[in-house]
Amino acid sequence: MKIMKEIKMTNKIILRLENIYDTRLEDIFENGQCFRWKTLENNGKRNVSYIGIYNERIYVIKETENTCLKEGKKDKSINLDVCIYLKENEKINEENERKILSHYLDLERDYSKIKDNIIENTKNTIGAIEVKQAIEYGEGIRILKQDIIETTISFIISANNNIPRIKKSVELLSKRYGEKIEIDDEMFGIDLREFKENMYTFPKINKLICLIEEDFKDVGTGFRAKRLVETVKKIKEGFLKDTENLSDEELYEKLIQLDGVGPKVANCIMLFAYNRLDSFPIDVWVKRVMCEVFFKGEEEKNITNDMIIDIVKNIKDRGIMQQYLFYWRRERG
Repeated sequence: MKIMKEIKMTNKIILRLENIYDTRLEDIFENGQCFRWKTLENNGKRNVSYIGIYNERIYVIKETENTCLKEGKKDKSINLDVCIYLKENEKINEENERKILSHYLDLERDYSKIKDNIIENTKNTIGAIEVKQAIEYGEGIRILKQDIIETTISFIISANNNIPRIKKSVELLSKRYGEKIEIDDEMFGIDLREFKENMYTFPKINKLICLIEEDFKDVGTGFRAKRLVETVKKIKEGFLKDTENLSDEELYEKLIQLDGVGPKVANCIMLFAYNRLDSFPIDVWVKRVMCEVFFKGEEEKNITNDMIIDIVKNIKDRGIMQQYLFYWRRERG
């Protein structure tokens, strides 16, 4: 038997983020906002470690709870042990990598204030109890600040689709047209060997522009393939240039001009790529939970999206409220 010696990856950095509040990896990566993360470990209560791809980097992140007491109560903060794998010739700068990860996970934002504000603004509504339950259930949700092009393509693929199929299509697209990044066989005591052949960056626009409709169909995008070809062409021509400077209203009107982007997908792109936290995507699950929580006794077919928006229009950061409710309802089945 030939024994293969493990090759240690040198272009990586290991760091720790400590004392982070209002954060749980499972709540962040399993709430439907992203498609490049896979679970590694479960501690018997929830998933506590993940491997994922963002910004041409592979991340292995492991969550550990703080066990100390704070003012006589268990401290609810966590620590994150992180290994970041970079492309072969990319220079490593720990300070820069910390900033990138903190930005991506939105760690500078005080989510406890956002939760309190949502609860305060719904306390006199018929759905007050359920809103509080949803926030408690998804207490560790943070809205990721994702790449604009990848998010746009991914959510066009998401239309009338399910999460496993979306993930498969995005992974195949990346494997065929992205760049591979090598990882170790093991990190933080976790066996990574089954993931090593699928660690590819999302394709750059210069690669995507070369794809024809059949190429997109071959990765499982179905009827969305034609729309993806047209949208990639617009992006390549500079359609999304300087869109980060637009108002929410202007950005929405711009995005729905893209093929395959309707109201729901436009709001998803705004929320998950542009970090526009007042965007409120409405899909089947969101409509269902809003009807159950705020329109009790009414038939769902009689509730319009405008009626739903009217309920939340004065709530600041209502996109985060949407995520709490969506995640809570979907996980209940």
